[in-house]
Amino acid sequence: MAPETELGHLASDDGAAGSGLAAQQEAGRNMITFTVLGEPVPKGSTKAFYRPGMKYPIVTHDNKRTKPWAESVATVAHEAIAGPPCPDAIVLWVVCYLPRPKSAPKRVIRPLKKPDGDKLLRAIKDGCTRGGVYVDDNQVVLSIVQKEFAGGMFDPLEKRGI
Repeated sequence: MAPETELGHLASDDGAAGSGLAAQQEAGRNMITFTVLGEPVPKGSTKAFYRPGMKYPIVTHDNKRTKPWAESVATVAHEAIAGPPCPDAIVLWVVCYLPRPKSAPKRVIRPLKKPDGDKLLRAIKDGCTRGGVYVDDNQVVLSIVQKEFAGGMFDPLEKRGI
């Protein structure tokens, strides 16, 4: 079983993430939760350059695996959303379950090295935009990114041996 990324607690206003679904619904907030299976891929740095005689710049990305990952996020997000994209402010809570390196000592309980949480979030936000969760990722007013080891003590599915 592959590591997974979970997106959840998307609210239609800037209320506190993490409160229960019933409380969210009573307060008139919408929330969706979905899980994307696979190893999370960070969005690489974007570089643009001009070629002589070209009217527009050529834009390249560092990480070639970003596009398939963002498409997976978009597909799952589209299946989870019911209705049109949310036009309001968004609170986004992302939990990325990453494979544990064999060299990591047992005392290390959370991933402290690459990939960068901000770059993981950028790829997921782009996937949510393409999946129709919201109109544009500039609607995200609060985002929480949490990195955990798949199969670790904080993995709710407790998939040991990943």
